[in-house]
Amino acid sequence: KRENWLKFNHFKATIKDALIKLNDLVDESDPDTDLPNIVHAFQTAERIRQDHPNDDWFHLTGLIHDLGKVMAFYDEPQWCVVGDTFAVGCKWADSIVTKYGMYKPNCGLDKLLMSWSHDEYLYQKKSLKPPTHCLEYLGVVWDTEKNRASLPNRKVLDLRNILLKITKIGTWNWIMGKSLVGKLNFASFAVPLGRLHTRHLQRAANCLPQHQKTRKFLLPTKALQECFWWLENLQEGREIFTRQKTAFITTDASDSGWGAQVNGTLFSGLWSCMVKSLPQLQERQVIIQSDNKTVVSYIRNQGGTRSSLLTDLISRHVSLILLLASGRRIHDLTLLRIDKNHLSLEEGSVTFWPMYGSKTDKSNHRQSGWFLSKSMEKNLDPVFWVKKLIFVSSTRRQPGLDSLFISTRGVVKSASRAVIAGWVRTALVALGLEFPPGSITPSTHGTLVVTTAISPTRRTKRS
Repeated sequence: KRENWLKFNHFKATIKDALIKLNDLVDESDPDTDLPNIVHAFQTAERIRQDHPNDDWFHLTGLIHDLGKVMAFYDEPQWCVVGDTFAVGCKWADSIVTKYGMYKPNCGLDKLLMSWSHDEYLYQKKSLKPPTHCLEYLGVVWDTEKNRASLPNRKVLDLRNILLKITKIGTWNWIMGKSLVGKLNFASFAVPLGRLHTRHLQRAANCLPQHQKTRKFLLPTKALQECFWWLENLQEGREIFTRQKTAFITTDASDSGWGAQVNGTLFSGLWSCMVKSLPQLQERQVIIQSDNKTVVSYIRNQGGTRSSLLTDLISRHVSLILLLASGRRIHDLTLLRIDKNHLSLEEGSVTFWPMYGSKTDKSNHRQSGWFLSKSMEKNLDPVFWVKKLIFVSSTRRQPGLDSLFISTRGVVKSASRAVIAGWVRTALVALGLEFPPGSITPSTHGTLVVTTAISPTRRTKRS
């Protein structure tokens, strides 16, 4: 039947002509009426118009929904024309081994084969498009009736397979990491809070060595947790049009706490108790007004920020801490990398293995590693600030750019010695110290944090 009728070469008619032709057809499968089918067509359209007066596409659908029955005028018996349509090839009885019939699991509704009838014929008619509120555009499914944007089935299945593979083995390589992060960044547009659950994956992927694209590395715990979150939320969708705002917040922030007016009521407290203090804000649309642009950017980007000023301030702070803590030269800061071969981040320490290129490096001698311990003084803690710099700069980094210090303005690239020297000089001038950055001596670092040089021998054993 499909081969015979889906060539669409039996007749040519306008919608009006086809409807008039149905005036000569009485559906033998309906025992309750002997009216011609054209009457049924107008009755259906009129009833839909009464219930849904604003949906003109729905009225048209009701009018033409039985046009496929014109096949009955071209030597087709009514029993294979007027019957209801149903999916074929589905699951058989329990006694049969095949579980999914002729289909594959998660194949999608668009892969179903429907029984042949007037409905299927009209659906397959190439000149007619089934009206819908739902369409796919730019890789996202937009459903205006449900006010929902979500990922199409094929993208959900593709991401699910990748995530299942990575979570099962717990390892990945540079190729897998970049591919996954790229797809999740796109998916974050449709999946609520997606950006918030991609940060650790993005940071971990940036640390993978590009020159060893196929070498497998263990997935960090927090990145693995984000993979599980995505597996549970891939099919979620976000609102296309936001609901009416029901709360207005005026706020300012500090390092230790917060204060805000919510619809005229004053609240304040520590960051850790914010959710408990404001339960009435959950599941509500909120307008936030603040003079702190970084906070606004942080909220809008769900934890990320592209603030060049913030990145500049943190880069300046980290460069000064590392110089004082290590006693190295400014040039040595340009040799620091954040990939797994050159950086090891632990809970209480950070270890750098600088790139070859120090002024003291020779063919038989290389600069030793930097082992920096956690400090009780947060403002001088190299572990905290190195992690903070990697996090803040992650949204600005390009694939393959693994220098610890990168430019904070203009073209994104590794920060040069002159740029880092400018950061250090600015920081020292702010402290009232007028000596040039290059004159910082190793003797100053002992008063700030504990630092231990790791010998090249230990590096050889590690590799």
